[in-house]
Amino acid sequence: MLKPALLAALILLPAGEALAQQFSAEMVPVGPGAEQAKLPPQKIYVANGKMRTEMTGPGGPRVVIADGKTGIAYMIMPQQKTYMELPRRNEAAAWSQIDPENACPQWEALAKKSGQREAEGWDCARIREEPVANRLAVKYEATSPEGERFFAWVDIELRFMVKTLDGDGDGMELRDIREGPQPQTLFELPQGYKKLEMPIPQPLTPPPPPPPGARKP
Repeated sequence: MLKPALLAALILLPAGEALAQQFSAEMVPVGPGAEQAKLPPQKIYVANGKMRTEMTGPGGPRVVIADGKTGIAYMIMPQQKTYMELPRRNEAAAWSQIDPENACPQWEALAKKSGQREAEGWDCARIREEPVANRLAVKYEATSPEGERFFAWVDIELRFMVKTLDGDGDGMELRDIREGPQPQTLFELPQGYKKLEMPIPQPLTPPPPPPPGARKP
């Protein structure tokens, strides 16, 4: 079954220099848990260290925009014309700017940096190259100290995690990947929206399981 987690942990990109990634895609929940919960896909846009995620929920559409250079992310509620700043989550760097041939050290370092004590007990290994969404990716397997298994696929050209699965077969896959320039306005706060200081409920569309080297929530 898919486990809920903070959305910010999924969408924040790493600080520092970013490659000129520019693409859009559908993030599709997969596995028996996704089918049972009837989870809808999410739309993502990535450009030069910034990311936009569009999702739906009972409260209406939600949009998250994140800037990897500053580590700042915002949740936008278009129907209410409001937004709020999300907590910074540096472990989300595990999703982007990944060396497809040597991802394990990066994930392990991020797990330690995020304060996860279990990071020392993880085993992570490169498995092989496999196609994902008609693109070439590198498959990785990680095993937690408790024996839980996780799998991740890193797109060789995008250097982005394009598929994940946990031991139950639940995860996500990026589909309909379209490379090309993305409008800058996608990653900007809309004018005239009111900033909220109070917490808001998390969307009922949970993100996929954590990447290898990160604790399963």
